[in-house]
Amino acid sequence: MTVSDDATINDQDLLYRRIHPKQLAEDIDGSPRLSSAAFKPNQQDELTLSAYLLTALAQIPANPSDCALPGAGHTLAELGVGDVRCLGLGVVRDPVTRAEVPNPCDPAHALITGFIATRKAVERQARALAAQARWPCV
Repeated sequence: MTVSDDATINDQDLLYRRIHPKQLAEDIDGSPRLSSAAFKPNQQDELTLSAYLLTALAQIPANPSDCALPGAGHTLAELGVGDVRCLGLGVVRDPVTRAEVPNPCDPAHALITGFIATRKAVERQARALAAQARWPCV
């Protein structure tokens, strides 16, 4: 399988993934934690995962916190591009230009690519991403 990856994106760059409150799990002590559900690609979305690229956010200019949808209770998870690539996945730029509900961070939109098209493999990859993610980050 060929993984789409943009070599112009530096391994030291950061990705921010918007996390819906329903994609959080609860630790034994009751505190929220990232669930692998937050890192599963939408099967209808050609097995890609949406994120925002920090260097592109700086060019807008915008902060990672601007990517969360106001009033929706979203939070953000941070992933290193190098960490994503170490898992065998890729990162490509995907600026959004015609969103129904525009987000000020749309020009910094990126995709995590390379998910394997079986349920078991996607679950394994989502768990690996959740283990690499840092939260809360901003």
